[in-house]
Amino acid sequence: RKTDKQTLRSTTFPFSRYEVETTVHGAMMPTHLHFRIMPFIATNSPVQPYIEGLAGFRIFNTRSKIEVDDLTGGEQPQPEIDNNLNMTSSYGYSIGVNVRVAHAIYVNARFENIYGGWGKYIDPSSIKIDNNGNATINRKESRTDILNYTLGVSFHF
Repeated sequence: RKTDKQTLRSTTFPFSRYEVETTVHGAMMPTHLHFRIMPFIATNSPVQPYIEGLAGFRIFNTRSKIEVDDLTGGEQPQPEIDNNLNMTSSYGYSIGVNVRVAHAIYVNARFENIYGGWGKYIDPSSIKIDNNGNATINRKESRTDILNYTLGVSFHF
């Protein structure tokens, strides 16, 4: 399976007498075994519906950076950098349909419902800054369930 594209989010906001910039990079790599049932595969039908079961795991990687500027123009505190790697189990199902548009070329529409384990991430509302400008953070934990819709082209040889 593919690695989901890395995302970047950077936010700067005033916090008391400081300016705080948070930057978050994240990526997810799913790895699943798939079991697909295509009831009309033996026919020459241009429409091929299918149902699929899948089970495996997903790896989540996040890198968060918190930079604090005390707005004095002098030396600033070191940025707080947090690298977090999580692996969660996941399983689910998908339903889809391949529609032939030319010889061996199909348009594929698919819906995926994947149930995941628990992942941890930084809680931005928990950021606390001490008198020296050092940041402390807490983590949140939540489920990693995903609903995924796909529209694409597939080639059958």
